[in-house]
Amino acid sequence: MLTPAPGVTPSITPTLPPFLLPPTAQVEATLVSSPTPASTIPAPQPGATGLPTPADIGLQKFFKLAQQDLVQRLGIQPEQIALLALEIVVWSDGSLGCPQPGKEYPQVPQDGMRIVLGVKGQSYPYHKGENAEIFLCEGTPQIPTVLP
Repeated sequence: MLTPAPGVTPSITPTLPPFLLPPTAQVEATLVSSPTPASTIPAPQPGATGLPTPADIGLQKFFKLAQQDLVQRLGIQPEQIALLALEIVVWSDGSLGCPQPGKEYPQVPQDGMRIVLGVKGQSYPYHKGENAEIFLCEGTPQIPTVLP
């Protein structure tokens, strides 16, 4: 993961799979790249205020869902949660990187995303698939293929 230089606010222009685009979005043939890789958003710097600034509102939506879930689970304030990673990924199968013992999954790649939140040194991986809601992976998460 890249760490921005002091005083530099990272921004991204991600390449999103169609299921993450808002219904009114138009897909453009030309993408603008930024100095920060589109697949990873660094954690906010200590003392930073407000929400991380993913360029696409679709990414903010999923970050907020994961953040709200963690706030409810831990009984903490949103400001106590750091964004450690937000990646557009391809999961190797239907388990979305979080297989449960004794359960079978479709053995086909799945488009999705991985959001990792942090609280007091503990990380909380949230996973999402194309047709699945975002969820906290409470098992041993598998590492997905990160899209450039």
